[in-house]
Amino acid sequence: MENKLALLEETGGDPFRFIKSDYDKNPIYFRKIETIAKSFTKTATDQINGTRGDIFAKCIMEMYRLLELTDSQFEPLPESILTETLLFPRSRSPGDDHKEFCYSCGIGLDPKEAKWQVLRFMFERPSQRRQSASGEGRPHICASCALLAFACPLKVTDESIILKLEPIHDDLANQSRLKDYLRMLTCKSMNLNAGKYIVIASDKTNKGDTASSKLGQVQYALAKISTLFSVEVLKDFKFSLVIQGGNTIPLYNRHLILAKGIMEGYYQTIIEAGKDINMKLGDAIRYIQKDLPYLAEYSTSKSVKYIKSYELEKIRQLYYSTLVHDLITQGDDMDSDCNIAKRALLYKNVAGLTGLTYSFVSALKHNYMRDLEKQEKYSKQEIEEKVDREMSKLIEQVDDPNFFGYYATLGVEKIVEARLWKNQDNYFIYQQTQNLLNLLGQSDREKTENGKTWLHLYIDDVANAYSYFANNDQYPQDKDWKELTYQLKLSLYTRFPELVRKSKNSGDN
Repeated sequence: MENKLALLEETGGDPFRFIKSDYDKNPIYFRKIETIAKSFTKTATDQINGTRGDIFAKCIMEMYRLLELTDSQFEPLPESILTETLLFPRSRSPGDDHKEFCYSCGIGLDPKEAKWQVLRFMFERPSQRRQSASGEGRPHICASCALLAFACPLKVTDESIILKLEPIHDDLANQSRLKDYLRMLTCKSMNLNAGKYIVIASDKTNKGDTASSKLGQVQYALAKISTLFSVEVLKDFKFSLVIQGGNTIPLYNRHLILAKGIMEGYYQTIIEAGKDINMKLGDAIRYIQKDLPYLAEYSTSKSVKYIKSYELEKIRQLYYSTLVHDLITQGDDMDSDCNIAKRALLYKNVAGLTGLTYSFVSALKHNYMRDLEKQEKYSKQEIEEKVDREMSKLIEQVDDPNFFGYYATLGVEKIVEARLWKNQDNYFIYQQTQNLLNLLGQSDREKTENGKTWLHLYIDDVANAYSYFANNDQYPQDKDWKELTYQLKLSLYTRFPELVRKSKNSGDN
């Protein structure tokens, strides 16, 4: 103590000069603390908040306390955490306000040796009001549980989610890719990872509301993963959400891929302008979880002004291929009676019918607008309203192919033929429509001229497609037909989002 007081006087009471001078005089003495300090990164030191004077003083005192300890004075390591010997709980006195058992795992404790009390990094809420206690206090836990809390950086809380990542193909190369990717993600976003697990802090609004509690942990996990990972990673790895008790909830690749597509294609964020949690995104993700992709897109398109058509079409194609892959992986095919097979078949058939009917709705839009413009008695806004109204009427007729064909061929210029152009923003429905025409025996409909490619369609193709589905018993019950035509309406409205927004703004149901 005299040496330290003399050194403090020599350095003028400056703590930095004091430590520097002491280090220069006793370099071997400081090796122990140097070894410990190497594990403290900038993130760790920021968490200590050493810029506060009282905390900084405690850091210096703790440092010198560690320096003065001999090796024999350090606490011994607890018993092995993993053991083949079963540890049975022993009898103890009743009540929960004593030191005779571990509050975490329940194993018996010697009251004289019980010294570990729960802290914030052990329990989310360390101060507990136990039944037999007179007030709140921090219960005791065993040394093994304390060690686990020290060793594992992953903590299940209300303000974060824990994800488990596994490669789909479990070989050495993919295992290495997984480790490298987790390290990169950890360094990039300052998340914590351990092995195959990564903990991600929940997004918050300016008022402090956590998105994971408002949206739901599973829904938030699907949305957050979609923003963090690329499409390639979403295809190559299996994701699981770790919840209380160590249980896991699988997050399917197809759901993650579609969620990413909707968020990017419709410009959706989890927190809107830092103020509000995007509850409409939460609704869309719940539809995705039920494998209702058309409803998920429709519900999102009602509240957006801009979309990325090409990005959405790419995701639709990838979602369908992943859906089929999941079906094959579980040992089924399109003819199976399982739910995922029905969903895959419905998605494919709706996409094919969308291409057929979309071309006639587009033709109606073009021809009717041209006719109104020739009359020169309507304003631009009036023309748009009239055209949108007629397009909506035609879309509502897809319940019955005969009514659809009848309504499409009415008007100033009858529409009995139409073209479905092959573009980047519709290539998925183009391919599915072409496949549907092949099933109808119409394999010669694709035309190419001047570098442009299209499918030449006739209004009878719509009725023939409906007849094909009926003759093949793909939708034997009335409710199945209603599901098919309902999903078709949603798909068409998604292709013409201006109709959905106009309906919403005008108060129509």
